Parts: sequence; C-alpha cells; structure tokens
Amino acid sequence: MKKIAGISALCIWIVGATALLAAWWLRNPDLLAFINLPESAWPYLIRLFNASCCERVADVELLVALVFGFLATSVATLMGYILWQRRKRLTCAWSVRC
Repeated sequence: MKKIAGISALCIWIVGATALLAAWWLRNPDLLAFINLPESAWPYLIRLFNASCCERVADVELLVALVFGFLATSVATLMGYILWQRRKRLTCAWSVRC
C-alpha cells in the first residue's frame, strides 16, 4: 500500500509541477530565456504540426511548454531522489564524526 501511495504522490507531483511550470513559462517567457527554443525551431514546429491559424500556433506553444516543464520537473525530481538516497554519505563526508 505504501508503494502505491508513493507512486501516486510522485505522479501527482510531476503532473502538478509540470502544469505550474508550463503556465509560468507561458506567462513570463523572458524570465526563462535560457530554455527558449531558437527562432528557427518555431517555424519548423509550426509546419510540423500544420498550425495554420493562431489557435493552433498557441497549441504548439503549449505543447512545447508542457514538454519543457515535464523534462525540468523530471530531472529535478530525479536529482532530488538521488541526493536523498545518498544523504548519509554526503553528511558523513562533511562531518567530523560519522
């Protein structure tokens, strides 16, 4: 039962954090300029998804924001998990007594 609860909490965390990061990135694109796609990638994606009107272009932007949000959340969660698993070794390396 604990395993199912842990997996459920992880899924809720990843979905929620992805949605929040994507919404924040779409509202403030200048603050996260380091993860913006180059200007040449946007016309390629618009042609790839056959976005002919402004609403379809907005859908492409939303898809890119969700993918970036998912990748950022997954990498941050994985790094946090690895650090949590190795916390004993890290604290012993910095401490005088273990």
